[in-house]
Amino acid sequence: RELDISLSSFQGTLSPEIANLDALEILKCRGNFISGSIPYQIGSLLNLRVLDLSNNKLTGTIPSSFLQLGYLEHLSLMNQTASDGVGLSGRLLSFHTNQALVEIELRNN
Repeated sequence: RELDISLSSFQGTLSPEIANLDALEILKCRGNFISGSIPYQIGSLLNLRVLDLSNNKLTGTIPSSFLQLGYLEHLSLMNQTASDGVGLSGRLLSFHTNQALVEIELRNN
């Protein structure tokens, strides 16, 4: 139920096939060199409680599919330092219907 590859020098993009881990509750990938956009398919991990993708090189927007993550308690996407100096951007989603959400970390993007 937990996948933690934090601080593993992982490089490349997150595969959309991560959504096949449908029992996943905790996904931690902080402090790597993950680049590209966040796969929309992460929003189908309906049991996800913790998502930590902080301190990587992600770009683009937060997928609207994240609004389906009704059990999500902690979302950390802070400190994205892409090679062009641009991290995550766009409008912040309204998570007002998610009663479980306690913390969203987005600083330094």
